[in-house]
Amino acid sequence: KGAEAIGLLEQGQANLAIFMRRLLVRRFESSIYSFRRSLDFIIESSEKIKNYYDKLGKVPVYKKGDLPAVEELLEATGDELAEIDKALEKQIERGLHWIEKEKLEDKFIRELEKDIKLLKAVRKDWSAVKSDPKVDDFKALLKARLKENTKRKIIVFTEFADTAAYLGEAIKADF
Repeated sequence: KGAEAIGLLEQGQANLAIFMRRLLVRRFESSIYSFRRSLDFIIESSEKIKNYYDKLGKVPVYKKGDLPAVEELLEATGDELAEIDKALEKQIERGLHWIEKEKLEDKFIRELEKDIKLLKAVRKDWSAVKSDPKVDDFKALLKARLKENTKRKIIVFTEFADTAAYLGEAIKADF
């Protein structure tokens, strides 16, 4: 079962990498805000996996939700490693399983650290961007349409709910 789980993890990682690249592009196309949120989430998740690897000596594989930070888990279990599975009983019932770090190639943690470093560099570069040209263009478009007809109703469609909330906040003062 261990080799099968590792094979599934490797295939899952390859699929996840493709999915995450596509998601980041879609989030970037949606808004700078959504892109930044996605970067933050991916970094946080990657760091969480690294902490599990470093502090528990195993990596969680869980597709159905979020896991607590390893520090919270250790605090709740009194640093008793035997109590961790008991504390995560519901997640285990929903498909959580572990891969011991000894069963992973050494490059796993190096690649994960490299990914975290790269994502943080991208986040740092994007933190320098203070204005959102898409929002500026969107406001100009709205103003032009409303100038044509002040009673006009406008419906805005977006793929992501956080982009809709972001746009709502961004235009609230002007409209």
